[in-house]
Amino acid sequence: MKKRKVAAAYANVLFQFTVTHKIMVEIGRQFEWFMQVWDNNKLLRDFFLCHSLTRGDKEKKLERIFSQHLHPVFLIFFRLLIRRHHCGIISFIFQNFEQLQDSYYNRHHVNLISPFPLEEKYFQQFHALLSQFISQNIILTPIVDPEILGGFIISSDTFRIDCSIKREMEIFRKRFFLISNGGVRN
Repeated sequence: MKKRKVAAAYANVLFQFTVTHKIMVEIGRQFEWFMQVWDNNKLLRDFFLCHSLTRGDKEKKLERIFSQHLHPVFLIFFRLLIRRHHCGIISFIFQNFEQLQDSYYNRHHVNLISPFPLEEKYFQQFHALLSQFISQNIILTPIVDPEILGGFIISSDTFRIDCSIKREMEIFRKRFFLISNGGVRN
């Protein structure tokens, strides 16, 4: 719990700074790129999370690897994480930073779950329909889940619309159970 609070504080400071200096979009893109590198490179993560290495060694490596790729503000930010031994919460910081960006731009993340990949035209139709009812700024993410059998599920942090065959079969099963037991549950 404490890690999440600290991460939220870091994200808020970084976000406020980037808004003030009009570099939020650039830092946001670089942060996203950095997290892909971080998540996909265990050796890199292990290096920056290693307790036996000095902060100086880590800062030198940071400069050598990333100075040509990252904005100086992001380098200073990561250097601060190194100095305070907070590299381990960078994923939480990134999640909070993304949430702050979404709130700033009034973006809503919505999942569209279907039993198979949707054709682009149907995906775009869902997107257009949801944009009318939810918000003009939705980020629609397709998810394939064969277990729903058919239909679709639309879900976000605030709502869930389940029009799947799996759900309908569960409702049918419950009704059948009630009818077969004379309306009494055990």
